Amino acid sequence: DVSGAFRAYAQRDIDAVDQLLARHKPGGRDNPTQADLRGFEWRLLDNLCKPPEMTILDGHEPQGTNKPEPSKVALIPNSDDCLTVGYDGYLRRWSLRDHEQKSACHIGPILDTIAVSNDGKWFVTSERIEKHGNPIAIRDVKTGAIVQRLTSHDNTLESACFSPDRKYVATADRYNEVMLQRTDGTGVTRRKIGSRSESLAFTPDGKYMMAIVRSGQQYLEKLSLPDLKTVDKWSCSVHPIVFAISGDGRRLVAADANEIALYSLPAMKQLIYENRIRGRIRCVALNQDGSRIYAGCDNGSLFAWDLRGAASTDKLPPPIVMS
Repeated sequence: DVSGAFRAYAQRDIDAVDQLLARHKPGGRDNPTQADLRGFEWRLLDNLCKPPEMTILDGHEPQGTNKPEPSKVALIPNSDDCLTVGYDGYLRRWSLRDHEQKSACHIGPILDTIAVSNDGKWFVTSERIEKHGNPIAIRDVKTGAIVQRLTSHDNTLESACFSPDRKYVATADRYNEVMLQRTDGTGVTRRKIGSRSESLAFTPDGKYMMAIVRSGQQYLEKLSLPDLKTVDKWSCSVHPIVFAISGDGRRLVAADANEIALYSLPAMKQLIYENRIRGRIRCVALNQDGSRIYAGCDNGSLFAWDLRGAASTDKLPPPIVMS
């Protein structure tokens, strides 16, 4: 079992590791009376697979048949706080230092996405009303008050982001339309991209926007502002579904269901490729200099890779896995 657990760990199958190790815990269901025979190897694997300490931000309440959990989370830049929106229609602000809810504001009825401006003063979200459009508004982070109403999407929002200078806000719906709007409520540009848009991003210099566009195949495209015309496009080694850009704009990570790749910008040169990710990748992120990669999966796992000091330059090192 320990040998099998090591093989599972090498394949990033942390669920299998946990199952194999659990069979040898004294007093457990699989080993109710046996003496403790666990040695160094068992304890090494158990330690490698333990997630870091986590805090549960539990405050969103069920409303009717809606689920109580938050639907999206966004960090507030230059602070120790984050915002969550959920199926209960509330915006909630949390302290990541004190692990407490600081405020709540009902926007309703259902909130699917949120993005915060770089200065931490504004956020944008959309109410899911569906039959009557999905109202989008820029709001004040401190009070939740509306700063500017924007043109609505006909379908549920999938993603949103502010330009670095807060001049523009970009939003994308579930069924392939991206909109770029000025934050003063003027100048709307629409672009059909033929793909579900789970990721959008502006380049850190604020000159371009990045999106996934389907034209025969999935491309990652650089779009000009404010007309959203294609400036450059890349067919990646992965079939891109989600992506993220590092804070310094020098690296980009893209992923499909079980593949992930890291690229350098602006040339989009592939640095790392990995195709052994379990759980269907749903979202990805990079830190400021692109030395840490994060991926969240549908099976409830969060992978974190630290590339600093990695032995291989083209493969990901073993990840920290949280579930």
